[in-house]
Amino acid sequence: MNNSKVQLNKRKDLNKWYTRIPRHFRTSAASTFRMMSSFAPAIGLMTPPSRPQGISAIVRVKDEEAWLAPSLRSISSAVDEIIVGDNGSTDSTPNILDALKKELGNQLTVLKRPEADIKDLTNNLIDQTRFRWILKWDADYVAKTDGPNPISNLREWLLNLDPKRYFLVYPTMIELCGDLFHQRTTTPTRADCNCFTFSPKLHYVYDRHGWEAPLVPIWYRVLKYDTPTFYHVDVKPTVRMFLSFLWKRYLGTPDRDRFRNFQDYVSQTRQKEWQDRTGEEMAELWALEHFRGLAPYDHDRFGDYPSLLKPFLKNSPYRLLYRDGQIIGRQESGK
Repeated sequence: MNNSKVQLNKRKDLNKWYTRIPRHFRTSAASTFRMMSSFAPAIGLMTPPSRPQGISAIVRVKDEEAWLAPSLRSISSAVDEIIVGDNGSTDSTPNILDALKKELGNQLTVLKRPEADIKDLTNNLIDQTRFRWILKWDADYVAKTDGPNPISNLREWLLNLDPKRYFLVYPTMIELCGDLFHQRTTTPTRADCNCFTFSPKLHYVYDRHGWEAPLVPIWYRVLKYDTPTFYHVDVKPTVRMFLSFLWKRYLGTPDRDRFRNFQDYVSQTRQKEWQDRTGEEMAELWALEHFRGLAPYDHDRFGDYPSLLKPFLKNSPYRLLYRDGQIIGRQESGK
């Protein structure tokens, strides 16, 4: 059996125990069994969580200069420590982290992990945390710090859950895409961020689809936090957004081991699907189709923007362009 098939079979085996919202709740029997199992630590059938009460945030970064500063500032009052793993940034990310370190002091720890696989990086950051709860945060998430439904509400809710049990929680976030004034019509909100009670048994794997995902012991109760307290700001340079799209597709390729690396995948994709166009040409064509499906931000439904995003509203480097009521492209001065 060749290596790619071995890797695929390993992912399938891991997926037998892998749980993911909403897949986990597709059968009421599985949901009931997991809920009942989650009481085992509380009634003494296994060791309950033992770490100090509090929240550790872990953040993987690579060339995240766009939203990194407001992202980390937005959670600084809601978590007890922030562990950042720099996966080899070549933009101004290291300088931003240096400035934030001076601002946040010992609350922020920055680790250099330029060669780490993304799954291994996640697990390494988990190992560095000290508190009972771990929030897996991204550098393009910006939380509400005041007004209705601030991130502090999520903190309070988490810390009030039974300290003798283990939980995996999926908070809801609001999506912004293209610019700060638009959203995807199909997914104006998402719930694929997660936070969880620490256990050495919980770690990240690649599931059968090739996605990085938590391998969750059966004694974890899986919950969803429905009230959005933060935004996913998918507003970046066009080339970067396109590469992010290709990266997710690359992770989901069952036989991706036949590619030497992601760069090899991009190169072969360019030849087979894009007639050897340049990276910028591919990105522009992809973005034109991608942006056409966006809709204006629903202020009535989702309310005011986070305070840390408001300074960017007047001087946003990205603006979707319209003609005859249709999106035809994007003005991009933030390259």
